Amino acid sequence: MFEANVVNLIQAFSIGIATLSIAILSTHKLYRTVSAFFAMVMLSAIFNLLEELNITRSIHLVTPVFVLGFGPMLYLVVKSLTKQVNKYDILHFVPMLLLLPFTQYTQTVILIGTVWRVIYAGFAVYRIYQFNATLDNSRSDAHEVALRWLGWLIVIMTITNAADLVRLNLQPMLPVFWNIFGQGLVAVINITILLVLTTKLNAEHKILKTLPLQQTDDTPNKTHESAEDYQAIFKSIDQQMRDKQWFLQARLSLSDLSQLTGLQPRDVSRAINLSHQLSFNDYINSFRVEHVKEAMRTSSTKPLLTLAHEAGFSAKSSFNYSFKKQTGMTPSEYRNSLRSNPN
Repeated sequence: MFEANVVNLIQAFSIGIATLSIAILSTHKLYRTVSAFFAMVMLSAIFNLLEELNITRSIHLVTPVFVLGFGPMLYLVVKSLTKQVNKYDILHFVPMLLLLPFTQYTQTVILIGTVWRVIYAGFAVYRIYQFNATLDNSRSDAHEVALRWLGWLIVIMTITNAADLVRLNLQPMLPVFWNIFGQGLVAVINITILLVLTTKLNAEHKILKTLPLQQTDDTPNKTHESAEDYQAIFKSIDQQMRDKQWFLQARLSLSDLSQLTGLQPRDVSRAINLSHQLSFNDYINSFRVEHVKEAMRTSSTKPLLTLAHEAGFSAKSSFNYSFKKQTGMTPSEYRNSLRSNPN
């Protein structure tokens, strides 16, 4: 005989959310690893529910080892979105399997798993940082497609579960109500994160699948290069950019500019980085911002978003970010300043 509580209902809800997420994301080839992550969430919730209802606890305790699995799994989710996963990545789950026979030492296994999870969260966030830096030097819409949001989700989830470890260690000293409340709160936060992850990935699939998965740096001997080495190339690129207004092309990438100029992507990138001390993203968007500023002077009634789209910006967020970064003011503040001081 077993008795369910509110936490068990939340766990059942987690199973439903994970199942729904798998159904939504598994239709996209890019999200196979993400679907595997949700499958792990579902299995963890199932075992947790069965054990708390005393259905399988007497056979063997399984739930604690999942703590060791979530860190590597989240890391592989990030890797699948930024770089191709391979068959050897399965080795990340060896510690999880090795500790499976020792789950009777629940607190110890959970402690090891939490530390393991924090370490892998660090790896995942660092990979996101590297990937975003690469995007900044290869796409004019880097601000829109960057995976900063995923990094924050991983950080929040890691902190939440690390805090739950404290609750588990204090469990014998806490009243039953606070134990259930703490467990339920963590479960609700995790469910919210899962919903955000599913919604965000599903919404951004068309953009994410266009991003290069394999990021390599084929630039040799960077320390021996200087701005003078690329000055002539930069002057040529810069003049053509002003004359032909290539920046008006939405989502202009380094590859696009390479084809337009007939130069190698590496030469274009190094010329901009060294000669102008800007990333590709900032360089292209600087032209767009100047184009919008000039349009504001001649089209005082035209909507700002229309001006942004005409200048090559593909999203309002990217437009506002780049405009304020370059001018120190929002587009609205800048327009108001022109109206108050027309000269």
